[in-house]
Parts: sequence; structure tokens; C-alpha cells
Amino acid sequence: ALLINQAITNLTDGGIIVLGSSSTVISRLEKVIHKMKGVQIQKRERVKGNSVIILRHKENLDSS
Repeated sequence: ALLINQAITNLTDGGIIVLGSSSTVISRLEKVIHKMKGVQIQKRERVKGNSVIILRHKENLDSS
């Protein structure tokens, strides 16, 4: 969670973060990310025990 927090802090306007890992890890991170300010989960894909999650800066959600 510390690494994600650092990435969010450095996220510029219009920026996105893409994380990939096992579905278990992404599920646990998802719970933490929902509580964080500054980003929102835009999309999550799951395939055979692996997941990718796309995070987007909250200020830029209106343009999607």
C-alpha cells in the first residue's frame, strides 16, 4: 500500500496507474484503494487467477 500511495502522490493530472498481480493481491489492494483519496478504480480485469486494475486521478473522471 505504501508503494501505491507514493505513486498516487506523484500522479499528474490525466494520469493513470496500471497494476497487475494475482487476483488475491489485487483484491486486497482494491479494499485499500477504495479508502484512498485522489484516485478511483476505473476498471478491473480478471483472467485465470490474475488481475489488472486501472486507477485514475479523481479530478479527471469527468472527461471519461
